[in-house]
Amino acid sequence: MRSQWEDITPASAREALKTENCGRPPSLAVVERYARDMESGRWKRNPEPVVFDGEETGIPVLRDGKQRHLAVLLAAQRLAERGEIAHADDFSVRVWVTRGTTAEIEEAFPVMNTGKSRTGKDYLSTQGRENSTLLYAMGRRIALWERGKATGNSWKPTRLEALEVLEPQPGRNPAAEAVRIELVEQAAGYAAAWSAKPPLPPATIAGFLWWLLSQVDMEARDVFLEYLRTGGGLTDQDRFARDHHPLIVLRNRLHGDYYEARRRGTTVKQETMLFLCLRAWEAWRKGQGMKKLQMPVDLSDGHFRQPR
Repeated sequence: MRSQWEDITPASAREALKTENCGRPPSLAVVERYARDMESGRWKRNPEPVVFDGEETGIPVLRDGKQRHLAVLLAAQRLAERGEIAHADDFSVRVWVTRGTTAEIEEAFPVMNTGKSRTGKDYLSTQGRENSTLLYAMGRRIALWERGKATGNSWKPTRLEALEVLEPQPGRNPAAEAVRIELVEQAAGYAAAWSAKPPLPPATIAGFLWWLLSQVDMEARDVFLEYLRTGGGLTDQDRFARDHHPLIVLRNRLHGDYYEARRRGTTVKQETMLFLCLRAWEAWRKGQGMKKLQMPVDLSDGHFRQPR
């Protein structure tokens, strides 16, 4: 077998896909994420190879890398449609390619892609970042929010898009980047210390709320989240009738949803809890009482708005 860097172009991708024998259907979601990274310039050189056999016949057969080839075609098409390149065939992505005979690749094929995938959390751990699991979760949720995709139903961040939230970006003010990243790390730290048990929001949502509300009013953020976590002192406030206090209504709704989901053998979606918390925050900030918290029939990204 031999390996080297090669450029995948739309033309070479089309040729490779004619004879592919990768043994599994592609994931359209994965192809979409790869293509976004390719067309945005986030795609990095990766030593995990695209694999071809057929060296003895001179007819290469693609055995691993089908999704990367499809992503090249999709990225090139989008860039051409947006006028960022003159023609789709002007695009290319450099990859590490391993080529061998059919016998060599067949011998290796049973053990290809059988290891445990390295996660974004694992990557952060290698950097010595604290609270790596929750930190990566913050990166993913912030990436969703900043693109107006709070539900995550119509768009999933790639690993590189999530990591952009957690690492300084070239061309930006270094001091501002340090402050921005520190706030995300503090949110992960807050999530790690979140001691509330179900049916209150999980640590990921608590940490994200801490980050999001930090941009509105830090003092009010702390009061709201402490009320949410403990429920202590809620009935002592004069501006709300006991049964109409937004946080009491919120806590009752979260309790009810949690136990109903358990009865059905399901779980409450995080985006549902986030929507309810932000709706209660809005009412609490305005001093408005509420009798109940209602969910939209079909929760969409458009139902979320910037908290005030």
